[in-house]
Amino acid sequence: MAPRFLPAIATQSLGRAPHHPIATKLALIASAGFHAVELFMEDLEHLAHQLRSTSTRPHLTHDAALLAAATHISDLCAHHSLHILCLQPFANYEGLLSPSAHASRLRDLRLWFRLARALRTDLIQIPSSYLPADQCTGERSRVVADLREAADLGLQCEPPVRFAYEALAWGTHADRWEQVWEVVEEVDRVNFGCCLDTFNLLGREWADPARGDGLVPGAEGRLEVVLQRLRTRLDPRKVFYIEAVDGERLDEPLVEGHPFYHEDQPARMSWSRNARLFPCEEKGYLPVVQTLQAIVDAGYEGYVSFEFFSRTAHEQGDHVPREHAERARRSWHRMCEEMGWEDCMKARNIDAPVPSLAQDIGVLSPPPPPSAPALAHQHSMSAALQAH
Repeated sequence: MAPRFLPAIATQSLGRAPHHPIATKLALIASAGFHAVELFMEDLEHLAHQLRSTSTRPHLTHDAALLAAATHISDLCAHHSLHILCLQPFANYEGLLSPSAHASRLRDLRLWFRLARALRTDLIQIPSSYLPADQCTGERSRVVADLREAADLGLQCEPPVRFAYEALAWGTHADRWEQVWEVVEEVDRVNFGCCLDTFNLLGREWADPARGDGLVPGAEGRLEVVLQRLRTRLDPRKVFYIEAVDGERLDEPLVEGHPFYHEDQPARMSWSRNARLFPCEEKGYLPVVQTLQAIVDAGYEGYVSFEFFSRTAHEQGDHVPREHAERARRSWHRMCEEMGWEDCMKARNIDAPVPSLAQDIGVLSPPPPPSAPALAHQHSMSAALQAH
């Protein structure tokens, strides 16, 4: 019998693109036993920039380079038997007040459709907008119309493209999971669902890094209400995947003077970018397992992904992706034990330690990056797709 829950991980979880090549990260992700990846757009853009920098074709366009990079990443994933769960994040789309800005994002979305096709994925994640309030509206009818427009365009693709809408804990207008759920219901399209992220969900409903105790007032009573609402309101068919992430309990409130404080960022955004943890790690304090259980009680089965952001991901050195991969592997094992998912620990050698970087690259030699002729072929494919 196939496991009910499959491990996935976002590519930036092993280190940010300027310091850590996507080929290395994918090899380590496969070695750690993961089945799928959320491809972070930064990784795709960085590889595309490298291709443009090294290409002998001076007129290689930005879009053609992105498509070539997408094809190469797809080949890498196929080499390592990794599924690309989604491309993300298609950010700051819904509710734009400027018509020209909205039109620009629709042009971007059409490119993302071509990238999804090249990546052989059918899912794009849309996080709730975090633009300044003078640039976007939270008016429900406008938000629903914008997202329905994206969904309808996705249905016109071959194969159709799905969307997973996610509430960011610092979203300008939508920062709670139930707000996003209501939008999903109103959009009412078969290809439009949600992604539930335990960090964003609990980081808004239960935790507050700017408070001394790290909690919102009345946190425990509030948690019980949230868990019960998850159990009774969710339609698992509309939960396209979930992200299991913990947060570090900070020693001091995240206010001015804290090392993570940034005057232009909400405290929860700064906390997210610096101090996420894999589930069941030391210093984590969010009730991740309880929240996962509530979602499972609602009937969810499928991918459980780790979307990890941290100050350590910005560090340089070959040790960073290897250590993050090993942490993720151990976390999946512990989480499965906590959840009673023993069958999910047997998939893809999840019990095996992550090999050293040198050993890993020696064993899992990836296909070479696209050559100049391959780029020329990809440019032709890009033109054909643009005409599609």
